[in-house]
Amino acid sequence: MHVILRSVSDEESMEILRFAQNDRSAQNNGKHCDSPNAYMKTVVVIPTYNERENIALLLDKINSLGLENLEIIVVDDDSPDRTWEIVEDRRREDANLHLLRRTENRGRGLAGIAGFKHALQVGADCVIEMDGDFSHNPLYIPEFARAIEKADVVLGSRFVSGGGSVGRSSLRTLISKLAASYIRLMLGFSVKDPTSGFRCFRRRVLEEIDLSSLKAKGPFIVTEILFRCHGKGFGITEIPIVFRERVRGSSKLGFGVLLKNLFGVAGLRFSKQGLHRLTGQACLTPTSEKINNPVGDEHARPANLEQ
Repeated sequence: MHVILRSVSDEESMEILRFAQNDRSAQNNGKHCDSPNAYMKTVVVIPTYNERENIALLLDKINSLGLENLEIIVVDDDSPDRTWEIVEDRRREDANLHLLRRTENRGRGLAGIAGFKHALQVGADCVIEMDGDFSHNPLYIPEFARAIEKADVVLGSRFVSGGGSVGRSSLRTLISKLAASYIRLMLGFSVKDPTSGFRCFRRRVLEEIDLSSLKAKGPFIVTEILFRCHGKGFGITEIPIVFRERVRGSSKLGFGVLLKNLFGVAGLRFSKQGLHRLTGQACLTPTSEKINNPVGDEHARPANLEQ
């Protein structure tokens, strides 16, 4: 069920999340799923490009959660609007905020890889990746941290029960669903929202998928990483999120990017690794990818941010 929700306050959203957390009962039976200790270090990676209107507010929202042992890495591709300048100023007073300003070999995919590598260098036990435009609600960060205790990879999903979107046209929603179906069919995924860029990884996942060998330079990195995780047999779960269309700044995703991504899926499908899966030659455990909802379906309806 895909729902479109009304706007509610941050306080209401937090109460919904607390209630849902107390009620969750789902289990993940993935291949690698042992629980980390209670003091795991969480690092949030935020790739940015021209997000000057959003980044300060987003950092404030994340910090307002009051989570211990959490650090933030902003990976900025030398934004013309000088997004990096705001982060640079703030990190002088915040030891848990890191800035990677990239001036060469720019691109969404390369920025994400750089952020993951830096997260590992600063000792992350788990890494959450999210967009810098408020389309991903920071209030879900505690849910990701809880869900990763029983999974290797957690995806924020618009297309599981309790998930949805705000501010998107019916046409955009339909295109997103068709793209998700195409990817599942071509790559053998069972997850409902394989294009979600709001996700969480255990440290060993990022270590084992060989970040340096990833090929995508743009947004297709989201699918390529999921393809690697699936191929390694990691336990993947989904939690419901409500995606909000940006209200400040302009989107970097257009029809050309979408078309390029669809061709990229075909490239993965007929790659050596993809063909090995088709012929059963790879040592995989497809059943380890199990869709769960750590937030109880009945109550999992946290809404978008009021900024």
